[in-house]
Amino acid sequence: MKKDQTFYCTSCGYKSVKWVGKCQSCGQWNTFSKYENEIANLPKDKKKIYKLDNVESSFRENQFYKTGLLEFDKIFGNGLVVGSFNLIAGEPGVGKSTFLLNLIDLILQKNECKIIYLSGEESINQISNRCKRLKIKSSNFYISNALTIESIVEIIQENEPQILVIDSIQTIKFDEQNLNSLTTSNLREIALKIIEITKLKNITVIAIGHITKDGNVAGPKVIEHMVDSVILFENDNATNNRIVRSSKNRFGKTNEICALALEEEGFKIIDYASTLFHGKRSINNFGYSLSCITLGSRSLVVENQGLVVHNKYANGKRYTQGIDFGRLNLLVAIIEKYLDLELSHYDIYINISGGLNIHNREIDLSIIGSILGSYFNRTVKEDPLFLGEVGLDGNIKPVSNLSQIINEAKRIGIKSIYGSRYQDGIEKVGINEISFRGFESIKELKDRFFQ
Repeated sequence: MKKDQTFYCTSCGYKSVKWVGKCQSCGQWNTFSKYENEIANLPKDKKKIYKLDNVESSFRENQFYKTGLLEFDKIFGNGLVVGSFNLIAGEPGVGKSTFLLNLIDLILQKNECKIIYLSGEESINQISNRCKRLKIKSSNFYISNALTIESIVEIIQENEPQILVIDSIQTIKFDEQNLNSLTTSNLREIALKIIEITKLKNITVIAIGHITKDGNVAGPKVIEHMVDSVILFENDNATNNRIVRSSKNRFGKTNEICALALEEEGFKIIDYASTLFHGKRSINNFGYSLSCITLGSRSLVVENQGLVVHNKYANGKRYTQGIDFGRLNLLVAIIEKYLDLELSHYDIYINISGGLNIHNREIDLSIIGSILGSYFNRTVKEDPLFLGEVGLDGNIKPVSNLSQIINEAKRIGIKSIYGSRYQDGIEKVGINEISFRGFESIKELKDRFFQ
């Protein structure tokens, strides 16, 4: 065994080769503790260089563990890549562990591989009961409560699994004496040790990480740059529906999503995800508008709800759910500048139905339409799609992937689309069932619908 003796700050995790009274990083006194890390001697990885012309095609091609479900495979690229490090992140209680066990079950049904599940949050009996409820049975599925990086390395060397599952990475520590292992620096060190041994042995890793609603806790955010893919869970607390999104993927498209419904026997895929994000409105439902966004390889019709209320006693408040708060303030400023509307004494609320978080700019026109509809108490007949990013000059910009959006709109039953006058591809797309009308600026849109 190889010993690495050092000292670390129990407050911030800063390391030093000798004991010091005051931490140079956080400024705390008498916080340094002796730490001896024993890591098993690993076989040396002989570094090689390869001439590109001599690299065989089989060396370049990624191998995958297929799940048999296209929706699951898409969010990882084309399946779970052999030798990759995958991070599944989300709020506690959102269903990450259940999703992971469903994923393991699908992989075991389609692939001959040994999977070891390391849990620092549940006992062996709890994991067994959960597997019974989800009807998971396999002779190649092993579970353990190993919590230290030393024991994990030992398990990998003795059992040689093809897939290693860690639930969760925040529960792993260096040794039994190091009780303060949840610091940011220690978490990075733990991730590096796991990556070192698994890359050397070509083991696929799936790790769970917890984040808060703001996503700022020292968890997945500090190791995102180290992993191959990051899968985020988004949820609407009012329902059992979940959106799984790939926010980073070295082997496929980012922003691929999978819509899931949490049931007694685990997650089930929702085939038509657009049905989660919009519904039928009443005749006098002012401030309601539809748009269509592109995430990865699919388009989704989403419902945007706006509410504008006069505030008699103070400056207006702004509240958003599903879009960036700063984006709303920018669009309100554009409305005030180019439509001569004074909104400083109005409370403005924007909500994206279904709990989806949207960063796409093509929803700008829909947000402005919902604000104007609520302000003027006007509705637009036939529930059209509003498509287009709105610039600082008030002009409407065209969107990409129009053909894909139109196909989704047809499936939903949309009859008309309003967007940019300069939208490309209108004459090339067969839109016999859908009418398209273009506007140059938001002033033209207001004059047409919100007088």
